[in-house]
Amino acid sequence: MNDSQSLKKTMRSDWSDQSDSQTPNSLFDQVVDVTYTYLGPAADRFVARQIRNHLEIEPEDLRKRDLRALIDWMKLAMSFLSDDDKLVSEYINSLQELASNRRKETKRAKAKRQADIQEVL
Repeated sequence: MNDSQSLKKTMRSDWSDQSDSQTPNSLFDQVVDVTYTYLGPAADRFVARQIRNHLEIEPEDLRKRDLRALIDWMKLAMSFLSDDDKLVSEYINSLQELASNRRKETKRAKAKRQADIQEVL
């Protein structure tokens, strides 16, 4: 596990009761990484709740085939949380890129991640 992954895991509040056997690059982790850019430390809890409540599975059981339904629910939830349609669209596009294996770290995501790391250090 590199320093960035270790720092992210430390910053996440919901991981204390999770098994360390979960791979650091699980699909759940990837969705949380995208969401972190928009919700910060609340990303873990937000994504986990969406998966449990709407897909009725555990986050570690998330599979690629579940992403389309999850993205629909997350779009609805984010629309309630933010009036910024551009931000919601950017977030959903990032999730859709993840679903189609085209995900690249955006400049905004990279800048936010680096700022969060600096804040912790």
